Amino acid sequence: MKKILLWLLVLTMCVSMVACFSLAGCKAKAVAEEEAAPAVEEVEEETPAEEVTEEVAPIEEEVDPIALALEFAERAIEGEAVEYTGTTDFTVGVIMPQLDNDGWFGMYIGVLMGVIKTGVNFVTLDARNNVDNQLAMIEDLITRKVDAIVFVPVDSAALSVGVIKANEAGIPVVTMDRSTESGEVLALVESNN
Repeated sequence: MKKILLWLLVLTMCVSMVACFSLAGCKAKAVAEEEAAPAVEEVEEETPAEEVTEEVAPIEEEVDPIALALEFAERAIEGEAVEYTGTTDFTVGVIMPQLDNDGWFGMYIGVLMGVIKTGVNFVTLDARNNVDNQLAMIEDLITRKVDAIVFVPVDSAALSVGVIKANEAGIPVVTMDRSTESGEVLALVESNN
């Protein structure tokens, strides 16, 4: 069951990454069109506000994966370990090498959108392009007994140790963009750049 969930997660991450990078191109085109269009201002007449005395029951809204992923990404850039509780018992640890890089940031948004859509719990961390930080984060995720670890290695040779430790703990590892030199990686998700 866990392998099926993990493969579903990997597939969802791939689709989300493609969608995220595709949307980034559309956004640039939309911004250019907005700048070319003349601005038109509408003026509304002010009307006195009426007092509302009845309480409105809270409305349960569906989670917007894009908005939530962007919010989490901004928090992670600030150095916060971001945790999300989904609707499943499956927890994934996601470690990015450096979130102040636009490419990694876009990939991170795609991954988060995928895990949010599938209802998976996750813990995310930013290694700040530091091998020692990333290795300590992998060890922390192993201690937390996450069900899978997804990360982009800062250094393929040095992070092999982390993959081997995860293998010994029975935690599957998925790498993105590049793999490690040793240790068993369940899947490598790459873009064609």
